[in-house]
Amino acid sequence: MPKPVIGKYLIMKKWLVYNAGTVLLLYKVNEENPNPKFIEVAQQSIHYLSNTLYDEETGSFLSFQAADTSYYFLNENRRKNVKPPLVISKVFTDHLAVTLTYLLDVLDYSKDNNLKNKVIHSLDFLSGMILNNKRIYHFYTIKEKQWGGKSGLQDHVLLAKLFQRAADKFQNESYNKAYSKILRFSSLIIMMRKNKFLLIQN
Repeated sequence: MPKPVIGKYLIMKKWLVYNAGTVLLLYKVNEENPNPKFIEVAQQSIHYLSNTLYDEETGSFLSFQAADTSYYFLNENRRKNVKPPLVISKVFTDHLAVTLTYLLDVLDYSKDNNLKNKVIHSLDFLSGMILNNKRIYHFYTIKEKQWGGKSGLQDHVLLAKLFQRAADKFQNESYNKAYSKILRFSSLIIMMRKNKFLLIQN
């Protein structure tokens, strides 16, 4: 797994997104300048995503692992004797949406069926939240097995982009329905904000 070179806060809050984006970048660079090392590092990162940052019971990728730079810069042998940092048991809608959008592109390069299945499970997890509720939530807590938090337009935009592409890639009607519902929710939010603005103006 490539060692992180960004600030501690960013490592903690964006670990899933960072790794997925790095994997896609490695495959794209390899396409222009083939090098077996790029593929090796990409596969190591996929292994990390699929094992450390995936919750089998929930059926979704998690958002991040706690920042501990002293651990991340240890070599593989020394890590075996040290307790790994805690994986935070939450799924953030915006982080997962960006990650899955990256991974949809990664699947064009990688024939890893395990990764593909986990991407689909994560899509199903998100689409279930959208289709089975009267609102879109910002996060899911593993321990309580409950969605919560008020979503914003950013969540809606990222989800819409994700499910538009996922519906096209997998020809899945549920993803189409999720995409349509997101657009309806987004329109309502925009309308409410516009009306609120007009009331303030008056």
